[in-house]
Amino acid sequence: MSKVVRISNENYDFIECMAFRNGVPINAILNEVLEKFKNSSPNDVISVEYRGRKVAIR
Repeated sequence: MSKVVRISNENYDFIECMAFRNGVPINAILNEVLEKFKNSSPNDVISVEYRGRKVAIR
């Protein structure tokens, strides 16, 4: 169900991960996700699953 997105790590290598906004998959690079939603409602949560660990971006 979830879409695979690619994000850059600190070494600018691309890493496959899952990204969701309020449970909805986002098919984009993490930086684009942050740019797109940085002005969204404070209640919106972007979560990223990286190497099996979920990290919430608020």
